[in-house]
Amino acid sequence: MLAQLRNAVLIQGFVALVVWCGDDPPPGPHSPNLPPLPKAPDIPTPPMPDPLQSVTIYQGEEFVVDDSVKCVVQCFPPGAMKVSHRFVPAGQTWTLTGTFTDGAGVVTGDREFAGPCYVYRCRVAAACDACWLNVVEVGGENPETRLLKCVLGPRPPPGPVPPVPVPVPVPVDPLVATFQAAYAADADPDKAATLAKVIVVMDGLVGRLKATGSVTSLKQLQDSVAASTQAQVGTGKLPKLGAAVAAHVAGKLGTSNQAMTDALWAAAAAEYAKVVGALKGVKP
Repeated sequence: MLAQLRNAVLIQGFVALVVWCGDDPPPGPHSPNLPPLPKAPDIPTPPMPDPLQSVTIYQGEEFVVDDSVKCVVQCFPPGAMKVSHRFVPAGQTWTLTGTFTDGAGVVTGDREFAGPCYVYRCRVAAACDACWLNVVEVGGENPETRLLKCVLGPRPPPGPVPPVPVPVPVPVDPLVATFQAAYAADADPDKAATLAKVIVVMDGLVGRLKATGSVTSLKQLQDSVAASTQAQVGTGKLPKLGAAVAAHVAGKLGTSNQAMTDALWAAAAAEYAKVVGALKGVKP
């Protein structure tokens, strides 16, 4: 009997030795066989909104969101906004009275919502320089995010309206005014085209007449300018304007038969250049 018991102990020891000599150690109090830890859920972070959508909302104002389907309205950080909602059934209209802001301005009055729709009223609960309002339609994949600046206090009064700038009147050249009045008094039906031709002919005409060598006196120069202009533009065209030009030149240079000198040629060229410049200022 003792021999059989000794043999049984030896066999059990041999089996235990085989098990302990395996590749993996047997489970024991220092190597618990536990299931893997669950992965922590991701905290949703709203996308960075477009800076152009930033809205500043003050205490006592409301930012209202309405949609035809039910939405989930989230505020980050929590507690910056107080959000309440109401469902308007089909065929009914709900009138909401308050002060509303949506970025385009502040409006005080009534807003009507025709059902069926869901209306979400967002109001300031705490001061926050950057509050993200995330609006997601139930079952939707494209959230709409707005960036709000929450101010725990009343909206300050508007600043003074800057004065409207008064346009500075552009001084009118007296010579242009004289020619403009004469041009308006002329009855030529095609006077705009005639005026354009007069400007082209008279521009540099004094220099061209000097180059001919046939003009010897101041009076002859003035007559030659008038004759050349009428020959190329047409006789009798813009008579009142022509008379105004002649009177101006005569008042500046005189009408004598004074012989032309280099100084007189220069003075005449400068004065007729002023005439051409004034004619360009006449409005057809």
